[in-house]
Amino acid sequence: MKIIFYFISIFFAAWIGGCINEMLPKDNYGFIFIENQSGEDITKSTVQIRELIFSLPHIPDKKIIYGKYLILGDSHYEVNATLKSGKRINISSGYMTSGLDSFDLFIIKNNKIDHKQIPNMEDINLNHKPE
Repeated sequence: MKIIFYFISIFFAAWIGGCINEMLPKDNYGFIFIENQSGEDITKSTVQIRELIFSLPHIPDKKIIYGKYLILGDSHYEVNATLKSGKRINISSGYMTSGLDSFDLFIIKNNKIDHKQIPNMEDINLNHKPE
C-alpha cells in the first residue's frame, strides 16, 4: 500500500511541476541565416527587427553567417546588403511573433534577396564550419 501511495505522490508531484512550468513565461528566440550567393563579396549589411539593428561583418561569396536574437514581440525583417560593386539590395519580409521561435534564411543574390522560413532547425544543413 505504501508503494502505491509513493508512486501516486511522485506522479502527482511531476504533474503539478509540469503544469507550473507551462504557466511560466518563456523567452523565444529567432535564428537568422544569411547566405551570400551574389557572385561577389558583401561589404556591408544590416538586419533590423523592431528596434534591434544588427550590422553584419563582411560576408564572402558562397558563405553563410548566422545569429540568434531574443524575440521582443511581433515584427518583420528589414535586410539591406551592399555588394562589393556598390550595388545595394534590400528586402522587407517575414513575420515573427512572441511565443514562438523563428528560423529564417535570407539568400542574397545579385539582384534580389530571397527569404525562406525554416520550419525546423533540423532542416538546416550547413556544409561548412563557422568562421
